[in-house]
Amino acid sequence: MVVAFASATQDIAIDAYRLEIAQDTQQAALAASYMSGYRVAALLATAGALYFAEGFGSTGFAYKHSAWTGTYVLFGLLMLPALVTTLIMREPPVPLRTQLSAARYGFTHQLASVFVLIVLLVSVPAMFTQLYNTDFASVLFNGTSWMDLLLEDRAFLRAILYTLLTFACLSSMGRRGLAPVLTPINDFIMRYRWQALLLLGLIATYRMSDTVMGVMANVFYIDQGFTKDQIASVSKIFGLIMTLLGAGAGGLLIVRFGIMPILFIGGFTSAATNILFLLLADMGPNVKMLILTISLDNLSSGLATSAFVAYLSSLTNLKFSATQYALLSSIMLLLPRLLGGYSGVVVEKFGYHNFFLITALLGIPTLAMIILQWSREIRTAKAEAPTEVSEIEKP
Repeated sequence: MVVAFASATQDIAIDAYRLEIAQDTQQAALAASYMSGYRVAALLATAGALYFAEGFGSTGFAYKHSAWTGTYVLFGLLMLPALVTTLIMREPPVPLRTQLSAARYGFTHQLASVFVLIVLLVSVPAMFTQLYNTDFASVLFNGTSWMDLLLEDRAFLRAILYTLLTFACLSSMGRRGLAPVLTPINDFIMRYRWQALLLLGLIATYRMSDTVMGVMANVFYIDQGFTKDQIASVSKIFGLIMTLLGAGAGGLLIVRFGIMPILFIGGFTSAATNILFLLLADMGPNVKMLILTISLDNLSSGLATSAFVAYLSSLTNLKFSATQYALLSSIMLLLPRLLGGYSGVVVEKFGYHNFFLITALLGIPTLAMIILQWSREIRTAKAEAPTEVSEIEKP
C-alpha cells in the first residue's frame, strides 16, 4: 500500500515537472521518453525479477527466500540513480503569477484539503454501500425497532458511522477548506465552458477501445492455443519494442504536423487494429498473424499514447499542472477500466469474434469527438488570425 501510494505520488510529480519544463509541442517527445523508461522498467521488474531471483538460487522447484530478498535489495539499489538525479535537479522556472496563485494556500491547508478529499472518496461510497446492505425491510414490515436494528445489523451501524464521518469532513472544511482541490477543477471548467463536456467525453473514451480489448488479450492468446514461450517472446518483448517505436514516431510526427492530426490517427489505428485480433480469432494459433497483429497493435498504441499525453498536457494550466493532469489522466482510465471488467462476460456471451468487433466499434464515438474538437480549434484559429495580423501592422 505504501509502495502504491509513493508510486502514484511520483507519477504525478513527474507529470507536473514535464509540463513545466517544456512547451506543448515538445510534450510528445517527453512523453515518448517517459514511456520508454516506464516500459523498460516494467519489463525489468517482471521478467527481470524472475531472472535475478533464479540467478540468486531460487527456482520453480526450489524456492529460496534469500534469493528474493537479494532481488528486492537489488531493485531498491536501482532506484538510487533516480533519487540522486532528483536531488540535484533544479526546480523548473515558474511564472510570477503562478507563484502568487500558489501562495494563497499554505502547505498545511493544501495537505488537509487533500486528506479530507481522500476520506470523502472512501466514506461516501462506503456509506451508500452499507445503507444498501442494511435490512430496512425488517423495520418496515416485521416491526423491528430502530434500536434493535442498530444493535443487530452491523451494516446499519457502519452506515451511520460513515455518514457521520462524511458530514464531519464537509462541515469542518467547507467550501473554502476544499478550495486547493476544487480550484483547479473550477479553472478547467471556466476556461473551456461548455466545451469542457466535449473534452471530458473525448478524454474518457480515447483509450476505451484498446483498454477494453487488452483486458482479455492474454486469456485470448492462451485460448487460441499459443504456448507461453510464444506469448512471452511476441507479446511482451517484441510488443514492447513496437510500443517504443510507436511512441517515438508519435513524438516526431507531432512536432511536424501538430497534435490533433496524430491524435486522430492514433485513435483510428488503435480501434482498427482490433479487427486484426478478430481475424486472428478465426485463424487459430497462427504465429505469423500473431506477430503482425501485435506489431501493429503496439505500434498504434505507442503512437496514440504519446499523442494523447501531449494533448492532455496542452489542456492543463501551469498554475495547477499537477492536479489537473492527475484528474484528466484518471478520467482517461476510469470508463475503460469499468467497461473492461465486463469483457469476460461479453466474450462468454458473444465469443471472441464479436467481442473484438465491438471493441473496434467503441472507437467510433471518440473519432467523432476528435473531429468536432479539431474543427472547433481550426475555426478558433481562423477567427483569431486577422486580429493578430492587424495588431502587427499597427505603427
